[in-house]
Amino acid sequence: MKCTLKRRKEIYEYIPQQEILDALFTGDGCYNTTLFKFTQDHKTYERFTHGISILTLITGIAGLLFNTFAIAVLSRKEMKSCFNQILIAVNLFDSLNLIFSVIETVRVSFMSSYPQEFLIAFPYFHYPSHRICLCASIYLIIGIALERYLAVCRPHHFREVQGRKYRSLSYIIPCVIIAVLVNTTRFLETEAVVMCVDFTQCNCTHKQPNHNLVFLNPTDLRLNEDYIR
Repeated sequence: MKCTLKRRKEIYEYIPQQEILDALFTGDGCYNTTLFKFTQDHKTYERFTHGISILTLITGIAGLLFNTFAIAVLSRKEMKSCFNQILIAVNLFDSLNLIFSVIETVRVSFMSSYPQEFLIAFPYFHYPSHRICLCASIYLIIGIALERYLAVCRPHHFREVQGRKYRSLSYIIPCVIIAVLVNTTRFLETEAVVMCVDFTQCNCTHKQPNHNLVFLNPTDLRLNEDYIR
């Protein structure tokens, strides 16, 4: 027998799991995912994702510290070389990628600590920049492999060019440009939607009778099947 408590959450805690799953499919063929929040599997999932999020924050901050130390060492005058300068660029983009990953973790798992202003800038800065930094880091690693190939397999040519000033830029600039070009459409994949919430007619006390809530939605481009493929 179902419990008659008034609070919906407590009611669903007494409903058998199979009844909740049966209620997910409505008669008109729609799929109601809201009821999943009251299943035991969803609670287990929330605990798991919360733990993974905390682990991500810890490893991300630790990675930032190690990358900062590596950049400091590689930036010393006696360590100056094309190879080390490319490594510095890799560490910089890796650090930016970690920063964006930590911010993304806060947005997904600790939404109350994520400022609404960041949501407005998410489609134009956070989302595309995160992908650009990741791609740039990967392309720079390919550049390091190419540099090592020249040093080992083409030693005579390597000796001729290794003394050239700013030679590392011939790796860094193309990698960054390609990363930006590849992720250009990322600026068009998400959009921030502002919704005004009015509490003036609900007969309740609220600090702000009217305030705006920001939501993130995928754009038509992101939902286009041809684009996804």
